[in-house]
Amino acid sequence: MLRRLMTRRALALLLLAACAKPQSTTPFCRGGEPHVVQTPFFGVGVEGHPVALQFRAQFCLEDPLPETPPRFVVIGPDDAESPFELRDAGFSNLGTEVTVAFTPQKPGTYYVRGDLSGGQGVVQFFVPVARDATKASPTMLPLASAQDCVAAQPFGRSGAVCQRYGMPLLVLEPSLPGGQATLPQAAGMATAGDTVWLANFVGSALEHYRLRDGGFALEGVLPLQSGEGALVDLGTSSDGQAIFSLQQHGTRLVAAVDGGLVATSVLTEMTFGTCLSGDTLAIRGTKGARLQRLDGGDSHEALGGTYFSGCTSGSLWFAGTSSGGVATVGRTGAQLQADGGEAPLQSTSMGQGSFLAGPTHSAPFLVPMNDLTGLSDQGSLWGEVFVPAWTDAGIALEWYGDGVGFFATETQVLKAGDGGLFLYPRP
Repeated sequence: MLRRLMTRRALALLLLAACAKPQSTTPFCRGGEPHVVQTPFFGVGVEGHPVALQFRAQFCLEDPLPETPPRFVVIGPDDAESPFELRDAGFSNLGTEVTVAFTPQKPGTYYVRGDLSGGQGVVQFFVPVARDATKASPTMLPLASAQDCVAAQPFGRSGAVCQRYGMPLLVLEPSLPGGQATLPQAAGMATAGDTVWLANFVGSALEHYRLRDGGFALEGVLPLQSGEGALVDLGTSSDGQAIFSLQQHGTRLVAAVDGGLVATSVLTEMTFGTCLSGDTLAIRGTKGARLQRLDGGDSHEALGGTYFSGCTSGSLWFAGTSSGGVATVGRTGAQLQADGGEAPLQSTSMGQGSFLAGPTHSAPFLVPMNDLTGLSDQGSLWGEVFVPAWTDAGIALEWYGDGVGFFATETQVLKAGDGGLFLYPRP
């Protein structure tokens, strides 16, 4: 398994000490200035799994330094020192290197501090460590071609809907005859309980299906006018309505009424980056996220320099970058107040070389670049699956093994893995 073999060598940090006397013959020391090299990509540790961090320093000195053993300390999330060992230490008059290895026993942020040689090559490094959520027993939905899913969402109590390129939607649900059923090919789809909303493949209508008596019944159709453009986004609200964006017509809210579908309102003229959490609409703008209430309350720019990366019924998730280039993930649980008051935000570092991915109407997935192992046949990122989670102590990370993360709610995480789709309960 990738997680057992991984040493997180991409967590390398190349530090060069300040140079009193530049050594021009050394390729690292040009122009009389110390040359600092930092590897930007690093992954996320997992509780109970080994972590190995390799540090190197290049010294720009004419006179060789005396060989001095490196000194380090690892501080855990409870501010207590954690056991570690130093491996593969090497020293020369030009530089030194060492690997700091430890096994985190609890999730949280670990702080690695030290120097590589007598005060030269000072190291300060933070390592996020995720909770091992694979200890929970998932519901497995067998599917030999799980990598064929370009998108998937939870359905009902223990099922999922798989969207496949150029093929009908595949519904996997134990209560169905044979455990599965199909729905028409779709350009986009969203689920809510035992219902499925889809934009048909030709983009001419929005359709609403409900599971009834072991099969699906078409509950309503909303024709879309030609010239309104292609579907950009489709999701559901917490009260069972659908929210969808068309290329030429902005974002609309749709409700099921008397066996049909009615577009109740135009939420925004924006056609991308909208997300509905309760009565709060988040809109991704060029300068940051804007929040507004559906009942006509004030709207305001929120969290300048950040963008929202997903939402659930009780959370809006944001991502940003600090002045030091470290990526962060933040979550606000309170909805926007009627007077436009800003909801409180909790955030944590997810480090350099990591980004957030996933559908807009889902909690985001954290993707460390060095944990990617390839692409599925449909272009999905295959690697370690991490999801940020809200806890009483703030934001933590959860790890769900390797595969493709598709959808995450407050209570479930859906991913593709070897042999099918896996629906995990969240801790």
